[in-house]
Amino acid sequence: MTAYFDASGTHRPQGSLAMCVAGYVSTRWRWKKFERDWQRLLSEEGLSAFHRTDLENLQKEFKGWTAARRDQARRKAHKIIKKWALAGVAVGFPFDLYERTIHTPELRKRFAKPYALCTMRCIITLSEWASVEGYREPIDYVFDRGDEGKGQVLDAFRVSDRDKYLLGSCRFEDKKKFVPLQAANVLAYEVYRFTTEQVVKGGAEQGVREELEDLLGIPHIIHGFDEGSFEWLVAGGTGAEL
Repeated sequence: MTAYFDASGTHRPQGSLAMCVAGYVSTRWRWKKFERDWQRLLSEEGLSAFHRTDLENLQKEFKGWTAARRDQARRKAHKIIKKWALAGVAVGFPFDLYERTIHTPELRKRFAKPYALCTMRCIITLSEWASVEGYREPIDYVFDRGDEGKGQVLDAFRVSDRDKYLLGSCRFEDKKKFVPLQAANVLAYEVYRFTTEQVVKGGAEQGVREELEDLLGIPHIIHGFDEGSFEWLVAGGTGAEL
């Protein structure tokens, strides 16, 4: 199997309130079918790539689109994802919680960057899901090459128990060329929105966004680091390996 992951909210200096890493896993055969359908969608819409933030804000390649066309394209993308992906995994947390807990230079040096922490938790979660579902073969991981903290992710792959976490290969690629990364971008965007609107801004009474709920036609495991998670790390948990 192969898992593709992307991040959302990585630009803390530009005002991002949360960090999220998310992605999908499937078999190589199913990813080939996904790529065929996804490329057809891109061709029909005249797009070079499906970038969820740009779609939402009707900017760049989506400039001039109507809201109705945007929503229709989003539903088509979701349908393809739900047809071919086996499961989705996402991990996120508010930046202020990370900064409040991992607050000294010593702690910042000791623990992984936000991107790497989320990524490592995704890998652990995915390995647990695979074991429950009866998968025993290694999972190959593909991450978007534009995300920060990839050095720490590679270090984690080198020092971790490859059998325990079903670790296959690890590489970083361009989401324009590896279109399953665009599906990961869709989930990362939605979980980022959920984290900022429901957790950071306290909008739980609004419920889950329709767009995120529409993705949940296949199994999704969505985790959030809370204050207890970070306190566990500071007390002795490791931020350097899986």
